[in-house]
Amino acid sequence: MLRAKAEKWKRQGDPGRQCKIKIDELGIDKSYQRPEVSKNNTLDMAKKWDWVSCGSIVVMQRTDGTIWVVDGQQRLLAAKHREDIKEMSCILFKSEGPEHEAQAFFGLNVHRRPVSSIAKFNAAVMARMKPQIDIKKWFDEEGFYVSDDGKKDKCIDFPRVFTDSWEENQDACKKAINAQYELFSNPGRMYSKIHKGLFYLFKSGTPVMEYKEKLITAGAFKVNREINEEKNRRGTEGYSLMCCGYGILNIINWKKRKRVIVPSKIKKLIDDEDYGPPEIMEM
Repeated sequence: MLRAKAEKWKRQGDPGRQCKIKIDELGIDKSYQRPEVSKNNTLDMAKKWDWVSCGSIVVMQRTDGTIWVVDGQQRLLAAKHREDIKEMSCILFKSEGPEHEAQAFFGLNVHRRPVSSIAKFNAAVMARMKPQIDIKKWFDEEGFYVSDDGKKDKCIDFPRVFTDSWEENQDACKKAINAQYELFSNPGRMYSKIHKGLFYLFKSGTPVMEYKEKLITAGAFKVNREINEEKNRRGTEGYSLMCCGYGILNIINWKKRKRVIVPSKIKKLIDDEDYGPPEIMEM
């Protein structure tokens, strides 16, 4: 029955062929390709290069013999950072020109869904990769767990944000998640923006828990709103650690004569660090 229906399906283009092509022969047409997502991510991919993860990139050959990348731009850019990679595994199709390639690019990406940070975290744990395996062990000890249902008690649905802070300062990361649970989420959902803010303050040595009654009274909703307002005041695209930290600090300093400040020497060290490009926050 399924085979009979399949015979009526639309067929278009050639089936392509598997081959290896020198990276210097592969071009990127910026008229339809997206801009490089992140140079930091590209460099990280180059440093941690893995042929299985890379797989085959999709390329198309025009009538003039030139070959253009349709899917796999970042993998190609990462490969070009390495001196030991001269060619890549490709699936090669015939191209009728940029318009045909743009249609192929659209077709490859329109139904594609990015792998969630939760799925990536679970896969890393299964592969016994660090620091994810160490984080999972600590979560088990403390009763936390990773899931996409962030409304459940002790559920972490922002593993990438947590992993980044863990790698940066493990002690401050643990304090931040435990403090959030004590202050706002006992029981209830956990928030990535609040985690980033508390992490920033704990890392700087700010005495957050001396003002826990004030934060508990404010509640998670008001703290998140203040973080959003701090972001708007600063005019930033993403929620940086500093932006989230100062949002929480604004709550602590509300109607307070002697304002609590982030220790200046530590603050400068934190603010000067490179946290990469603005990101879409996990909630």
